[in-house]
Formats: sequence, structure tokens, C-alpha cells
Amino acid sequence: MNRRLLVFFLFTPIIFPQPLAFGVKGGVPVTDLINATQFPPGIAGYETASTTNPYILGPTIELRLPRNLAIEFDALFRHFRYRWAFAIIGSASQTTASGNAWEFALLLKYRPGCLADS
Repeated sequence: MNRRLLVFFLFTPIIFPQPLAFGVKGGVPVTDLINATQFPPGIAGYETASTTNPYILGPTIELRLPRNLAIEFDALFRHFRYRWAFAIIGSASQTTASGNAWEFALLLKYRPGCLADS
């Protein structure tokens, strides 16, 4: 009987489902997705510009595992726009492009024993 109890307590964390958390993550990008620079420098009538939304947003899911480990998956989204214009006497050309960027992150997390949730 004691042996069965020991086996039960040893394998209970493996048998039962682990906590699963869902949520939304958001943030502010530190850099632009596209960094538009003027090239070649000094040519009159040549202009570029990029605009990136000032936020990143997306769903997140976390699976807590035994031994203070967790796996987290994030799908982060942002929208951007790029404009290029060139003008010479008598003619002009302009191109505008916009798009979306998805960033996928898979993290393995460890929480030290003193900081782990009980």
C-alpha cells in the first residue's frame, strides 16, 4: 500500500494537466522596422520616409512545466509604411508600400525556486 501511495505522489504532477495561461502582450518598438535613409546623399529631389506604428501587439500562451520551467509562445504584429519619391525637372516618380510584420517568439523560461509561484 505504501508503495502505491509513493508511486501516486511521484507521478501526479506528470499525469494531471499543467497550468495553461492565455493573454495579450503589447509593447513599444525601440527601433523602426524599416530605417529609411537618403541615398545617395546630396541629390536634390530624392526623398524617402518610413512610418512604423508606435506599438507591437499580439496574443501569448504559456504552459507551466514541472521544476519551475515554462514554455511561452508569442505572435507579435505591427504595421509599417514606406514612401520613396524622386523628382527631376519635368518628371516625378513616387512609390508607396505598406505591409504587416508578424514576429513569432518561442521562449523557454526558468524561475528560480525562491521566486516561483507555489
